[in-house]
Amino acid sequence: MSGSGSGGHRNVDELLRMLTQAADCMMGVTPQTAETIKHAEQVFLDFKRTERPYELCFQILDAASNDYVIFETFEAIKEGVIREFSVLESDAIASIRDNVLSFITRRQGLASFAMTQGLACVAICFKLSWTHAGVADTFFEQAESLIFQDDSFMQSVGLSLSRQMLHEFSSSSKSSAVGLAWEFHLTAKRSFEQDALKRIFVIAVRVLRVFTEQQSYASHYHVLQLTLGVAEAVLRWQFCPASVRRLLGSFHHVTSPYFKPGPQWADVLVPNLCDIFFKLHVLTSDEPDLLHPTQQCLIQLGCVATTSFNDVVQQLEYLGAYLRGLGGIAQSLTQLAQHNMAAVTGSTTLAQASMLSSVMRTFRATSLSGLDEGEQKSVLNTFTALTALSLHCMTMEEDDDPCYAEAFDACLNGWLAIAEDESQVQASWQPYLQQVFQQYVDSRMQKAQRDALADEEVEEETEADDVLYHDQLCGVATLARVLPDQSLGTLLQMLSTKVPAYMSMLTTTDQDQAAVCVAHEEVHWLLLISAAVLADPHEGEVPLIPQQITALALQCEQSGVSNPAVSIVRHVFELMQHEHRCFDSGAVANLSPQVAASTMFFFQRVANTYLLLDESSYSQPLSASLVAAFKGEGGAHMLAVLFQKMRVHVVQLFKDVTSYWISPALSSGEHNAALAFTYTCMQRFLQEWAGANQTKVSSSLQEDEEHDEVLLVLQVLHELASTEYFENFDLHETGPGETEAGDVALLGINLVVPLLTTEMLQEPLIAKTYYALLDMACEGFPEKVYHGSAELLQQFVQSLTIGVQALSGNVARCSLAILQNLASVHLKFLERGHSVNPAFVDVVKHFQRFVFDWFVLQSFDMDLLDLASGTLFFLICCDMQQFEAMCTELIAAQPAESKERLSSALYALVHDNGLQCKNTRKNRTIFTKNFDTFLMAVRAFLVKR
Repeated sequence: MSGSGSGGHRNVDELLRMLTQAADCMMGVTPQTAETIKHAEQVFLDFKRTERPYELCFQILDAASNDYVIFETFEAIKEGVIREFSVLESDAIASIRDNVLSFITRRQGLASFAMTQGLACVAICFKLSWTHAGVADTFFEQAESLIFQDDSFMQSVGLSLSRQMLHEFSSSSKSSAVGLAWEFHLTAKRSFEQDALKRIFVIAVRVLRVFTEQQSYASHYHVLQLTLGVAEAVLRWQFCPASVRRLLGSFHHVTSPYFKPGPQWADVLVPNLCDIFFKLHVLTSDEPDLLHPTQQCLIQLGCVATTSFNDVVQQLEYLGAYLRGLGGIAQSLTQLAQHNMAAVTGSTTLAQASMLSSVMRTFRATSLSGLDEGEQKSVLNTFTALTALSLHCMTMEEDDDPCYAEAFDACLNGWLAIAEDESQVQASWQPYLQQVFQQYVDSRMQKAQRDALADEEVEEETEADDVLYHDQLCGVATLARVLPDQSLGTLLQMLSTKVPAYMSMLTTTDQDQAAVCVAHEEVHWLLLISAAVLADPHEGEVPLIPQQITALALQCEQSGVSNPAVSIVRHVFELMQHEHRCFDSGAVANLSPQVAASTMFFFQRVANTYLLLDESSYSQPLSASLVAAFKGEGGAHMLAVLFQKMRVHVVQLFKDVTSYWISPALSSGEHNAALAFTYTCMQRFLQEWAGANQTKVSSSLQEDEEHDEVLLVLQVLHELASTEYFENFDLHETGPGETEAGDVALLGINLVVPLLTTEMLQEPLIAKTYYALLDMACEGFPEKVYHGSAELLQQFVQSLTIGVQALSGNVARCSLAILQNLASVHLKFLERGHSVNPAFVDVVKHFQRFVFDWFVLQSFDMDLLDLASGTLFFLICCDMQQFEAMCTELIAAQPAESKERLSSALYALVHDNGLQCKNTRKNRTIFTKNFDTFLMAVRAFLVKR
């Protein structure tokens, strides 16, 4: 359907009739069949391919009444502008833009989806000419003239246009692909950020201020919703980073939790800004669809980078206004909870906790200390009350409503922002931190009772509490160490009461089982919390007693009082000994595996730190009482008991499996013959199964069964491949004609791969298992896979091409690892002069180009960069001539101004830093560095979007 811009090749009425019929089919107004849908789609495709379609499209718009036709017409205009941008004059683009906007403002009954598409067309026209003189001013003239009219429809159009502009200029997938170099997008985005972004936000704030003054939005609900959407989009804006490397992988980069506009926004970030949004929070509190974006705006306003203010004075004024507003809504929430707890929602509590967390993480203790004493006290009281509310609700919440637990975690992050820098923690703040710790311990005891009495069955897959709540326990421990004497005193008092009572329950048969279950949970949590407070995780580090605990030990020694840390360890040690005695005597009815595991977790955390005490690792001398308790006979006795307990467990574990300990001399015995026979049977089964599947005629019902069968076979093959991997270390050597696990796995791969369809590889579980199987096979027996048939390798090409492009990082990672292993085998044979698999030569050619194109010209996951560079290194080394030819072809396709830049970068990629095409660790490391530099040099002008 091509023709002139006038559309004279076809009667407009006839074309409109065809488009309307196609639209009715697509929208289900008329009966649908596969053939009619295909025909309707083709009508719209032909229409959108029209050359210079603009005049024709505007004639269609004037005559059309079908919203879907209007939607597709806007799409045709947009695609035409993008396609013909290089030959369109600036005035022509401006005319198209203005005509589309004029049409939208005249059609007040236009469907939302059609209007959005039209405004997207207007926005892309603005973006394509944004750097031209006067274009930005034109946009703001049009937007403001619409937004500040006394007409809600016109306001909606202006605000929706602003939102579309934010989409087009943002570093996200929402921006349109226009086929221009990345440099164009970055230049336009930076230009937009300099002034336009701020002006859009100021306009939105002006509109929001009117709503707060009127204290009503009843007749302008949609306008308020759109305005909040614009404000939220601005406050979530990701500014162009100073480091180009952060943009290597994709046109969009990692989301930052902070809003970093820079000091040019200082005149906007004033206390009054916070007041407006907190008033909106009160105004919209009964309307969830408006309250949520308001809360998100407030969270982002709490994340404003401190570098965006002129000076510390302005920063403190802003912080004070924000905290006063937050204190007001938090006080209302806590008062509501006192009168009607049922009216408190998890989402509201979480939102306010997130606000507190964001502002504390951003401004830290240094800024908080700059407020006057009264403001500090008010903030800390608010924070404490909100934390208490979160904990109370967390204790009572159901498992399917985790908002309160998330709210507490947010509060905890805020407290940690205050407590982590000990030099900034003022004495007046310490009681608040201690109060939060006390609240946490109390809430865990209450929740322990509730969970125990609920008598709910624990799922086997559920992580242990020490793993599930690892970060939370570490955070609470940090708060506890601010006043360690009080925190450890609290724990010691509770352990002194609950542990003896629990030990008594273990030896008494006629106990109330509900009370026993409660005791199990309480002791379990006391052990976890105590372990976290006394010692830190020490992965890869020398385990040291926390400085606050050693300082407390010195104070106790000087005061002549007992050290609570030592007393806690002794209580837990007595508990462990008592459990051991109960186990030996057979009194196991009331023993708890969970408490036993928690006891071992306690000593796992404490043993390396306290029982293997190395005084030379500490900068300050340790107290004599601490050394005497853990380094002398007492510590040796504890270690001996711990070793004995572990010995008992190990002996119990292997008591009935003496067959595990077989002499290597027996490795060629009957069990290996049986294993070989099993492999042979599996081999025959796979052949029969594959043959049956090749002749099977699948119905829609049978397809699901077929997928299940394929998944099951893939899982079996994965186990066989892993078996082969471990058998590589076996002393047994395979005899002539003997079947190995690897042989069966490879046969299975040969049989299953042809049955895999593209649709199957889109199923996450099948894809995960299939690519993990190939990865394991290429890791365990790469040469067997490498020497596969040409048909098998061709199947690999298809599936690995899909895998590298997969959204799942694990699938893409496995695919690259498979390619790297196979290419390394090919390169090894080339370097040693051995015969290579001729079919793999074509595989190298395909993937050398594909991997290069994917990671140089497309968007990709930055986590894959190092693996991709290693894979590309092997592929280039396998066929340097092919790579040079590809480079020559790529250079020739570039415009004149880019050819020299690309040529220099490609030469540096394979020659800089003494790189040689040999498989050595040094060369692989050099290539990774060169590839990183290469991407930063060329992606800006090679990547098209």
